[in-house]
Amino acid sequence: MTGSGALARGRDAFARESWSETYQALMAADSAAPLEPEDLERLAAAANLVGEEATCIDALTRAHHGFLERADPIAAARNAVRLAFTMFERPALQSQATGWLARARRLIDECATDCAERGFLLCAEAFQKVRTNDPAGAGSLFAEAVDVGARFKNRDVLALARHGQGRMLLFQNKTTEGFAMLDEVMVSVTCGEVDPIISGVVYCSVLSACHDRFDLRRAKYDSDTLLK
Repeated sequence: MTGSGALARGRDAFARESWSETYQALMAADSAAPLEPEDLERLAAAANLVGEEATCIDALTRAHHGFLERADPIAAARNAVRLAFTMFERPALQSQATGWLARARRLIDECATDCAERGFLLCAEAFQKVRTNDPAGAGSLFAEAVDVGARFKNRDVLALARHGQGRMLLFQNKTTEGFAMLDEVMVSVTCGEVDPIISGVVYCSVLSACHDRFDLRRAKYDSDTLLK
């Protein structure tokens, strides 16, 4: 298959959400000729979803630099935030994740442009607050992100931010309100309203929260049984 044929196949597979096919086709296209930033974003998403993390990071990094070369700092910032999210779960890459967040913040601040990407940045900074045991700071940033998502009617930002708010409510032992919010976010996920990467983040987090609730209920049941 020619490079152009592989590229067309990869784009079509991406539209159909056939991630393994997308990954293979876009990798083949990239071998024939370097991908444009938009296609690198597609490759990164597919790589993430099929577990090829190193390829995902490489594609996002190249997309970031490609958008900078085009003088598109907002798109470059978007990929910087995605890099940070990808690196958060790898202890060896924590300093790099922080650096990418700082770069995204600088690019967005320098543009002085209100944009949906600012909502993703706020969510990433909120998750960083969670990791450093600052739930109050995280809650404030998630609330700001909700405002951004609502203003731009961006379902991805809203899902990610409201998911964060739901987890913060659980942290505060407000389980009824927290699970109600997570259930609402899951409606967006199950209806296919949000980006597959965001769907994966939210879905895994909600499953974890439900597992924790089950463990707590089981512990309470065992305790009550022993007391009888």
